[in-house]
Amino acid sequence: MEIVQYPEELDPEKKGILDRFAEKHRRRYGKFLSHFEEICRRLKEDSTFFEVLKKNGYVKNLGGELWEFRIPPAGKGGVLQVYFLFSRVIREKIVILDLEIKKESEANLERARERLKIYRKWEEER
Repeated sequence: MEIVQYPEELDPEKKGILDRFAEKHRRRYGKFLSHFEEICRRLKEDSTFFEVLKKNGYVKNLGGELWEFRIPPAGKGGVLQVYFLFSRVIREKIVILDLEIKKESEANLERARERLKIYRKWEEER
C-alpha cells in the first residue's frame, strides 16, 4: 500500500502535513507519531493489515470517502487522529489529509473534508 501526504503531490515544493506536524510536535507526541509510523510501515509491506486495524478500532470510516486512523483507538492522554482518503486513480493508495491530537484541539474534520474535495478535483484533472 502506498501512503502519501497532502499536499505533496499537488505541490511538490511543499512539505506534507504529517512531516510538518512531526517537525513541530515530535518532542511532545513522539510516542503517537512512532506508533503511526510503524502502522504505515506495516501497511506498505502488507495491505491486508488494514483490515486488522479496522477490526481493532484503529481505522474508522467517517462517512463517504473520509477515513480516520486513531492512535491509540482510545486513551486518556489524547488520541492522534489522522484523516485520510483512498485514491480513485491508484489502487491501494492512502492520502493523509490532516491530523490532530484530539485532547488539545477542535476537530480538523472540516479542513480534511475541504482537502478531500481539492484532492479529488486534482485527481480528475490529471
